[in-house]
Amino acid sequence: MLKLPYLPKIQALSYLGFNRLSTSILGIDISSRAVKLVQLEKQGQAYHVTASGAEALPLGALQNGTVVNETAVIKVLKHVYDTSGATSKNAAIAVSGSSVLSKIVDLPARMNQKQLAARIQLAASESMPLSLEEIYLDYAVLGYDPNDQHQMRVKMVACPRTHANSREKIVEGANLRSVAIDIESYALVRSYQKLSASSIPNESMAIDDSPFEVLNALIDVGANSFTFAVFKSDLVVYTSEYSLGKTSLEDKNISPRQIEKKENNKDFYSKTSLSDYDNSDLQAFIGLLLQYTNRSLADFYNANASVKIQKLIFSGGMFEIAGLAEKLDEQIDIPTEIFSSNDYLTETHAGRLHFLSQNHSMTVALGLALRSHC
Repeated sequence: MLKLPYLPKIQALSYLGFNRLSTSILGIDISSRAVKLVQLEKQGQAYHVTASGAEALPLGALQNGTVVNETAVIKVLKHVYDTSGATSKNAAIAVSGSSVLSKIVDLPARMNQKQLAARIQLAASESMPLSLEEIYLDYAVLGYDPNDQHQMRVKMVACPRTHANSREKIVEGANLRSVAIDIESYALVRSYQKLSASSIPNESMAIDDSPFEVLNALIDVGANSFTFAVFKSDLVVYTSEYSLGKTSLEDKNISPRQIEKKENNKDFYSKTSLSDYDNSDLQAFIGLLLQYTNRSLADFYNANASVKIQKLIFSGGMFEIAGLAEKLDEQIDIPTEIFSSNDYLTETHAGRLHFLSQNHSMTVALGLALRSHC
């Protein structure tokens, strides 16, 4: 497939997820359990963490991705920023995949920018229950349709402004500036692509003269969500998301003292080994992870018969548990890899070692900070 260049942005539309920022920015991830912040600096080909911070949120501050206790979240973000060593005031934030419409549309290849913008707006208005004034909208050209060179495939993403604006309000309440809105799955993939030396090249690959287009897939398991994202080069082509995460396992294996610490917001869960968990609960959880992985793969292949996933990349706080990825690898036919940003980043300040100890949970924040280094 011949890859078309991204089209320049058109002022009539609001954009979500694809554009590059020219200034150094903070990656701020407001998740269900914590606020995480990262600032990066690029020196040559290496990335350095110049500022980072993470702090747990009070229970119930976010519910199903929606900010419920705005005052509490602002307070936590202010403290994270003040103690992080950050110098920039510009921030990129993310919305979850469950709030985002992602769709591939086929359009005539011979279109100018104005015509393409109009067709994207039309497609969005037909797909979203909201008006164009109520959504953020972005798109990128994937390439020509392999079955019809007169058609091009365009990835369109849209998100309700109310969902994004609630996070922008948190950032502004902490005296910071929101300069970009991204999608969590896109930020996850960007972290891997920009930091990992083993990321796939820009063009499609072939294995053993296979006629299939070869892609990679990333599985991120965080506190409350399972995210599956298939990507080619620097573009996510498919995503799915389920409500399954580390919390559902750890809440079953937590002592009264740990419950007190959790409710008092003293720390994150500290279990880091399979032996820390009840074996029956662990096996049931691994079974669910495998079920969602196989379901995600099946759904993707049902819609994309001419492609092949060559590798699964694991990321997220769940994989801080030593041995879990190996357990999954034993039961998955596709080769797997654990993504750890520690392998590709250095810290410029010895006092920010909490980033190194929690790097699996910082992947979204890293991907947001990388918006200024694309």
